[in-house]
Amino acid sequence: MNYKNVFVKIVGVTAMAAVLLPSIASAHGSEKGERSRTEMHNQLSTNEFGVRVFEDGNKGTNLPGMFSSLFYKGSVTAVSGSGFTLLTTNNATFTVTTSGAKIVRLPHTVVALSDIVIGDKVSIMGAVTGSVIDASVVFDLPINKKSAMAKGTVTAVSGGTVTVTTKDNKAVTVNTDSNTQVVKKDGTAGTVATDVTVGSKVKVSGLWDTVLHVLGALKIKLK
Repeated sequence: MNYKNVFVKIVGVTAMAAVLLPSIASAHGSEKGERSRTEMHNQLSTNEFGVRVFEDGNKGTNLPGMFSSLFYKGSVTAVSGSGFTLLTTNNATFTVTTSGAKIVRLPHTVVALSDIVIGDKVSIMGAVTGSVIDASVVFDLPINKKSAMAKGTVTAVSGGTVTVTTKDNKAVTVNTDSNTQVVKKDGTAGTVATDVTVGSKVKVSGLWDTVLHVLGALKIKLK
């Protein structure tokens, strides 16, 4: 599974509030249906830096419908040498074992169990027996990261760092890397180096760092 491509698509859809992907299953079964646009917008708030941030850090980690019934999501409440304790979004508690699991720090970095800390948001695929989940894949969203989006005009480009000024005149620092997806106006793929220039109108979706106050870009769409 290409974890980076999956997550780019997820965050792009979520942050743009087009369609909410099917809810991840919880201890009492999967939630059905789609949330309305109004509900989507209610989950977003604009911070003092002009970035729209999802209040629930898990919103950006939902996987497409074909996986939805296999996943549990929630927060890490304790970490041990063999796994961690999960508090799901409906307040059920599970012990998660990770001896055979691939742990992916979103968006695309494979990490070790020791990198998971209390407070991280996680989504899990695995076999469930009672209150124990034998995880095969764990998607980890660090406590200081939240799914977010920003849109405006590019006012500066320096290497992989792009400054986007919003309509409220807020300057958002956007960090890009080789995995950042750029979509040109005609829908074709572009690059940061050649297509994201001063004066470009863009919509950026990615992960907001609440400590460094920068937006790590997963996708930049030129308008």
